[in-house]
Order: sequence, then C-alpha cells, then structure tokens
Amino acid sequence: MNSDLINISKAEIRKYFNKDGQDYHCLKHSVQVHDAAVTISKVEGIDEKEVFLLQLAALYHDVGYAERPDGHEEVSAREAEKFLLQNNASEEDILTVKNIILATRINANPTTKLEKIIKDADLSHLGQSNYNEVTQKLRREKKEMFKIEQSDKDWLQENIDFLENHKWHTAGAKKLYNKTKKQNLKQQKKELSKILKDEKAQIPEKGIETMYRVALRNHNQLSKIADNKANIMLSITTIMMSLILSSLAPKIDNNEKLLIPTIIIVLVCLVTMIFSILATRPKVSSMPYSRESLVGGKINILFFGNFFNIPLQEFEWGMKQLMKDKDLLYSSLSKDLYFLGIVLAKKYRLLQYAYGVFMFGLILSTFAFIWAFIQ
Repeated sequence: MNSDLINISKAEIRKYFNKDGQDYHCLKHSVQVHDAAVTISKVEGIDEKEVFLLQLAALYHDVGYAERPDGHEEVSAREAEKFLLQNNASEEDILTVKNIILATRINANPTTKLEKIIKDADLSHLGQSNYNEVTQKLRREKKEMFKIEQSDKDWLQENIDFLENHKWHTAGAKKLYNKTKKQNLKQQKKELSKILKDEKAQIPEKGIETMYRVALRNHNQLSKIADNKANIMLSITTIMMSLILSSLAPKIDNNEKLLIPTIIIVLVCLVTMIFSILATRPKVSSMPYSRESLVGGKINILFFGNFFNIPLQEFEWGMKQLMKDKDLLYSSLSKDLYFLGIVLAKKYRLLQYAYGVFMFGLILSTFAFIWAFIQ
C-alpha cells in the first residue's frame, strides 16, 4: 500500500513543476532528494513507516516553488497535506510529513531524525560527482527567474563559502557524501585560483600594453609637431629670401649701406633653413641582422631599418620569436620607444637652434637696417 502511494505521489507532483526557468527546483531534483533520503535512511536504520513518511516529504518538499519561491516550503507542506487527506492519512502522519518539509527551509534547525535526514538529502549533491551540473542548474535558475547574474569568480566564491560552512546533520550522510564533498570543495578552489591567477596576470599585461601604446602615440604626435614647425620655418624663410632677392638686392647698387643688413638677413634665413631641413631630414640607421643578435636582444626587428634587407622567411621567423617570448617582445618595444625618443630629441634641438637663430637674427638685422638708414 505504501509503495502504491509513493508511485501515485510521483505522478501527482509532476503538475507542480511547469514554470519556465525552473531548472534546479524541478521534478528531477525532488526525485533525487527522495532517492538520497532512502539511501541515508538505510544507513541510519530507520524503520519502514518512517521511511515512507520521509519519501512523501521528499517528493513534495519543493512543489510550492512555482507558486511562491520565497517561502515555498509552507506551500509545499499545504499541498502535501491535501494529498494525504485525500488518501486517508492520519493527522499524526500528516503533521510529521509537514514538519519534515518545513525542515528544508534554509535557516531551519532540524530536531528529529527524519528532519535531519531530509535536510541532508536536500543538499546531498554537495557530496556527489554531479555537483557542478546541479549547481549550474541553480545558477541558470537564478538568472532566468530572478535576473541574478554572477561572474564565474563570484559564483565559485559563493559555492566555496557554502561548502566550507555546511555541516551534515546525520552520520549516514557524512559517511556517504563527505569524501566527495571535500573533493568538490577542492575543485572549486582550484577553479577560483585559476581565475584569480589569470586576472592577476592579465591586469599588468593590459597596463603594459596601454603604456607602450600611449607612449608611442605621444612620441609620434610630437614628431609630427616638430615636422610641422620645421615646415613653417622653411616656408617663412623661403618667402623672406624671395622678397629680399627680388626687392632689396637691386637697391644695393644705389645704396651701399644696405649691403651689411641684407647680408645679415640672408645669412639668418639661410642658417634657419639649414637647421629646419636637418630637423626634417630622414635618416635610417641599421644594424647587421642575425638570429643570434635578435634572440640576444641586440637588435630591434620591429624597426624597418633592421629588416628591410633580409628575406621574408627570416623576418617571419623573427616575428614568431617575438610572439613566443614576452620578454623579447617588450625589450623590442622598449628599444623602439627609446630610439624614437633619441630622434625626437635631435629634432627639437635642431628646431631650437633654428628658432633661436631666426629670432636673434631678426633682431640683429633690424638694428642693422635702422643703423643703415640713419647714417
């Protein structure tokens, strides 16, 4: 009779598990808790009547979840009571089943043997090999039904905290599941450690890449500014030379006093042009290429002056070495940044000379012209 009622209840509870996203608190979970309760009961030596009541409670303990996830145990106990009343159960048995179901509440403190067994059976997946599969169902359910989305790191930490704080209520559950539970805890810690290690390795990598990107971009921008300044000086001095030679030079024959000021201004323009040209003049320096010098970090294959005259196959080999060796790659980028800075410093030094000559030359030539006109 008891076995028939268990089979009827298994068929009856199907109607309660029909909500979308209900992956963890489902029919399969109720059946698994039922099976775990039976297994623990055998180890604990529970009599047949108590096992029967425990089975009914296990099957019905989550049927109220679809109606009210928060506090579903009360709904489940109510539905179990309806089923038992329809099947002429005694008030004592109904009360026992209801108390067993209510013992599955998170903060409930089980007092009777049956309540302790159902509490352990409900969390028996903590000590089973399908732990990850079951917890992923819980994770999906939280996301689908409650819009709670957690990162892998947070999810693993939550599982670890739960496993470390959890304690079995029965000796039977401890005997059956404790060994695998420790293995599951160890595996969760291993996965979390891998994520933390990857995060730790990733943060400096991003910082280093950003540093090189910003530094190289700034240097290239400064180089463009230097070239623009040099071009401005070339344009100004070229226009001045044209005006001097076309307008001022023919008047020297009639006014010899203009000779010295004209020579000064011409020399100023000429020297300024020379420094400006030197600042923008391209210069390619290269070093003899060899695999040994590349691997040893003596040359930078990222600079075109060091690879333009080597075969394509050799260049590809060198780039593969950079991609395989992080230290070699960063060393090459550092060299690139360093020599770019050297070139940039030379450009700005020549520009400084050009601007200095032009500024003081204009002052000198102005005084020379004033002196020529007042004589």
